[in-house]
Amino acid sequence: MKVTTLLPYFSLFAGLSLLVQAQVDYNEYESYDARNYVDELAERDYFDELTARDLIMDYDIRSELIAELKTRELVEKLQNRLDRKTNLHKRGKGVATKFHKAVSIVSTLPKHGSVQISQADQLFFYKYYMQATVGDNNAHRPAAADFAGRAKWDAWHSVHSVSKEEAEKQYVNKALAILQAAGDKKHVEEIHAA
Repeated sequence: MKVTTLLPYFSLFAGLSLLVQAQVDYNEYESYDARNYVDELAERDYFDELTARDLIMDYDIRSELIAELKTRELVEKLQNRLDRKTNLHKRGKGVATKFHKAVSIVSTLPKHGSVQISQADQLFFYKYYMQATVGDNNAHRPAAADFAGRAKWDAWHSVHSVSKEEAEKQYVNKALAILQAAGDKKHVEEIHAA
């Protein structure tokens, strides 16, 4: 065999040996990195364990403080509710109670009695009653063939964004005006007394 025919094999063998050496070096580097990483984890676990204990103690303390604060907040909320109800009871006669009394009177008026309510007034009562009890009209507008439904919807929609309190006041004032115009002192006094 000639040397020239062996040269390509020799260069191939040299290249393979370089690759093997590089792989060995890489594996040693990896194992060194892995050992260092394991050491770092061991150190970190020790510190993590200490940190975890501190966090658990902090969590327990925080939990107790949060529970105490929630209890205080709950007590304050309940006290505020009780104060409001007491004030309402002391004040007694708010617009809401007058509104409910006016609604009960208007809805029980006889059709052929001394107090007659026009269709315009009925729509007025309807729109302010709905605004006070339900809020803004978000329903779809009824079809054109539904005259009564459409008139009610239009009336209610006309008071869009009016507050509950304002709607109650409007209802009570209109009821009082109609009852006073008809000379129905009994019902007027009932509303004022509510």
